[in-house]
Amino acid sequence: IEKLIGRGSASRVFRATQISLDRPVALKVLEEGLFSLDETTRRFLQEAQLVAKLEHPHIVPVYAAGCEGNLHFFAMRLVAGPSLADRVDRGIPLREGIRFLSHVSSALAYAHSKGMLHRDVKPANILLSDSSALLTDFGLARLLERSTFTASSAFLGTPRYASPEQARRERAPFRSDLFAVGVILYEIA
Repeated sequence: IEKLIGRGSASRVFRATQISLDRPVALKVLEEGLFSLDETTRRFLQEAQLVAKLEHPHIVPVYAAGCEGNLHFFAMRLVAGPSLADRVDRGIPLREGIRFLSHVSSALAYAHSKGMLHRDVKPANILLSDSSALLTDFGLARLLERSTFTASSAFLGTPRYASPEQARRERAPFRSDLFAVGVILYEIA
C-alpha cells in the first residue's frame, strides 16, 4: 500500500501494488466501525463480485477481493487520470463531455443487459484515462430482481443525480441511471 488517493462514505481507496502480478492497483478498503458491519460488508463484497463479472472497456475492472482479519478489500485497475467531476469543475468542452458520456452510456447499457443498475452515476464515479471514460463505484448496484432500496427504504445514491423514482424511494428502473447521465450532460452544457 503506497498512499491514500480517495475516500468515500464507507471506504478508502489507496494506490497499491498487487505483488503477485507486479502491477499498480487501486485498493478499496472498507472503513471499519462506521456502519452495521454485516450490511455494509455484504454490500461491499457484493460490489466486488458483481463488478468482477462485468467485462467492458468503460467499466473499471476488479482484479481481486478478500479479507485480512476484519479488513475487507478489493483491488481494481488503477486509473491515473482525473474524475469527470474534476473536469466539469474546471470547464469541459461540450463535445468532449458528450464523448465521455457516450462511454458511460455504453457501460450502463452493458450493465443493464446483465440485470444490474448502478444507482449512483455521478461525475465523481467516472474516471478519465487518456481519451476514455470509465465507470466505477458500483457500491450501490444491485441485481434488478432485488432492486428495492433497502428493507428500511433508506435513500441510496447522491441526491443531485437521483431520478424521481429514487427521490420517492420507489423501485429504481434502468432509466434511473440514464436520468443521472442527463443531469451530468446538463452540468457540462
